[in-house]
Amino acid sequence: MLHEVAFIVYVSCFFLYRLLLYYWTCKPRSCRLTLREEVYSHWVEERLTGKGNDVFIGIHALRNLIMANSVFVSALLILLGIIIGFYQEDSFNANQTFFGLEGVSLGLVQVITNVGIIFICLYHFIMTIRLAARTSILLTSNPGKTEGGVDLTKETFLSAQRDWMHGIRGIFYMIAAIAWVLNPVFFLLVTIAITVYILLKDLRV
Repeated sequence: MLHEVAFIVYVSCFFLYRLLLYYWTCKPRSCRLTLREEVYSHWVEERLTGKGNDVFIGIHALRNLIMANSVFVSALLILLGIIIGFYQEDSFNANQTFFGLEGVSLGLVQVITNVGIIFICLYHFIMTIRLAARTSILLTSNPGKTEGGVDLTKETFLSAQRDWMHGIRGIFYMIAAIAWVLNPVFFLLVTIAITVYILLKDLRV
């Protein structure tokens, strides 16, 4: 039963973080997360209104962001293959039922949880690459000449940064999911610790 309790806490913490993040960012209050977004918005303005090679400095920064995300995508795909390979070799708890359901083994749920969080991370990192590439085009297209062009450039870059943040936070929860394979108590403790840490980090005033 400990595995089931730990899993419920894990899912609850994951969605609690997402809901609190959405609620906090929709309110006119100041926290580290909203402060970062203000800085990022100002960064776009500086790249567009600054003198010299400010736009090209922005392009270099976006290139670094794309390269970092590409590394994460490659590493996650390798990890995905490793996890599936271990499951096929019956290295997980294939004989223990989950919630007493016939045909649903603990090992299967562990693999689905790990694969699911990997796909969530992959989605956010791939979206970051897409939005960062779009931002680079917007920066070099002189968006100030188009009504709403500057705001569009800001929102595109902010969306890229949000997906980057969600991808990184997903990796934290992926670590917790991997810990589940080792021990359910360790899994439970890691999940709670990670949730408290990222909530304090992002939502602290």
